[in-house]
Amino acid sequence: MKVSKALGILLLAVLLVSLPCHAATGNQGYAVYRDGVALNLTWHAGMMVQPNSSNYAEAIAHAPGGKEKSGYTTYTQFMNGKNFKGVYRPHKPLTDHDRDLVVATARYIAEKHIPYDVSAMMIADTNNGRARFYPNDIQKIRCDGVVEYSYEYNGIPVFGIKDWDISVNRTSEIEMHRGVINVNPQMQANSMVQVSTAKP
Repeated sequence: MKVSKALGILLLAVLLVSLPCHAATGNQGYAVYRDGVALNLTWHAGMMVQPNSSNYAEAIAHAPGGKEKSGYTTYTQFMNGKNFKGVYRPHKPLTDHDRDLVVATARYIAEKHIPYDVSAMMIADTNNGRARFYPNDIQKIRCDGVVEYSYEYNGIPVFGIKDWDISVNRTSEIEMHRGVINVNPQMQANSMVQVSTAKP
């Protein structure tokens, strides 16, 4: 059984490496932010999964909040009449391949329709028996959690120096991503590089 599982993983890895990449273009793989959350105390975050928001209806993956689950949205719905704060990326320069992986992860989160929780960027199954949280381990997610996980699951740091990886199943990482005082969308954006202030 172990040999066949290992062989299956190896074949999957070879298949993924050999598949042609859809090189990310435009704003794909970048985070977007707007203000107007919690009496304007913080922002709302999303991930661009399309090159732009003008030619694609479902351009942004996000966790809208309240009783709504993660999914896709238009730029107009994402903005909700508020002020656009910009397009951002992590400090680490991103290759097209990095951006493709980030987009794929954000799409998975959107299509899984994960419930929202304000208490932490992400709540995952800590009893999964693994050192990492895989996408199917996510039980609840916040808008900044969509951004954080999409990058950090793919080895791209967003927020913090120590215990930065939200995908690591360890108490120190889990605690680093809890609450709204120490981590929130505006603080997350402020730890990143602004790419543009124009509509994506």
